[in-house]
Amino acid sequence: MKITNIETICLSRIHEIENQWKTFNIKTLKADAAIIVISTDSDLVGIGEACAYGNPTFIKIWIDKFAPEIIGKDPREIEFLPHPVGGFNNGQPYWMINEHDLFLIGHDSAVGGLDCAIWDLKAKINNISVSKLISPKSNDSMKVYASSGVRYDWREDPNQLIEETKSYIDMGFSATKIRIGTKWTWDNVTTDRFIGLMRDLSSEVGREMKLMVDGNCNLNIEQAITIARELEKLDFLWFE
Repeated sequence: MKITNIETICLSRIHEIENQWKTFNIKTLKADAAIIVISTDSDLVGIGEACAYGNPTFIKIWIDKFAPEIIGKDPREIEFLPHPVGGFNNGQPYWMINEHDLFLIGHDSAVGGLDCAIWDLKAKINNISVSKLISPKSNDSMKVYASSGVRYDWREDPNQLIEETKSYIDMGFSATKIRIGTKWTWDNVTTDRFIGLMRDLSSEVGREMKLMVDGNCNLNIEQAITIARELEKLDFLWFE
């Protein structure tokens, strides 16, 4: 079996207004995706999704660059992929970096998507799931959590977070990870105010829902330590 073609499908879709989300100082209006498709001289196709933070168009450029190194090879014999060279610019979040560094992150995302597509293809060749290919003793199911907390606004109604979290309980989730809300300096939000909201949230849903917090790379060390200590008291599962 030989790989005959590698294609990147770049997708983008505008969210409905009610599904647009915000956190810190950004508002997400659309969803992007880069789907990597590896074709072979058989009827088997490997499909992988690259992290869209790398920008789908940049990801496609990198995939096109990698393709000549992989086309013509037997997918069962591919063990190593181009090593990631990108990453964040001096620790800055991806939305604060320049186009050159975003292009490098596109490299890392392309490697990840290509790797997923090759694993998918190898699993199909062996007629088993990817999880069983990686570990024959892997479980047939896994726990999931709702990753959200990105629709509440400190200026409007931060308690909306509580209602949002309750909706995930109704959907059957037993855990959720939330963010820290819109940019704190806009509305004089302090760690005490945030911790107060976490206490209210825990009081409302803590018996039914495991809770986690994502700081979104926007807390200083002092803020993070203060929040971490309080979340530990509230029995939050983790603080990212």
